[in-house]
Amino acid sequence: HKSSYSPPSVKKPGGQPGHPKHMRKIIPLDEVSRIVEIKPKNCLRCGVDVLDDHLTLIKQHQVVELCGVNPDVTHYNVYKCRCHVCGKKIKGKLPKEAKGCFGSRLMAFVTMLCAEANVTKRKICAIVNHLGIQVSLGAVCNIHQLAGNLLDKPFEEIRTAVLKSSNINADETSWKYKQNK
Repeated sequence: HKSSYSPPSVKKPGGQPGHPKHMRKIIPLDEVSRIVEIKPKNCLRCGVDVLDDHLTLIKQHQVVELCGVNPDVTHYNVYKCRCHVCGKKIKGKLPKEAKGCFGSRLMAFVTMLCAEANVTKRKICAIVNHLGIQVSLGAVCNIHQLAGNLLDKPFEEIRTAVLKSSNINADETSWKYKQNK
């Protein structure tokens, strides 16, 4: 459903003549995983071996790839024993950061998938499963509930500050994307 009619454009989609070119920036060499030098081996015309002292760098090309994602799992062994003085049973306590089954970065990722990327809970489970981590629909709901609880106080602080402000503005600019012709 189109909200307004606009006549078809005569321009082709994409960058227009005279528009500045946008290219991905070269990642600094100290941040790359490996450097591969590609040198000609011999002359294609006469077959003579190429000497390294006549080489000139003509192009830099980078391929960016996701590295393998391996979950960082911390395993806790909790022990109990009996006090040798009074006989009372005592047990070790998990640290605060180990109370749940998922770490803060994983929970932030799951929350971001829903809040920023608008991914359904089922799809979140599938995506996280591709990372080698099994998570249930209930766990995703629990993570979102915890995130909501953690964000209640900052939300209220921001809300209060905005409502006290003398100027409250919103940008309602529309965004057009490849309208059907």
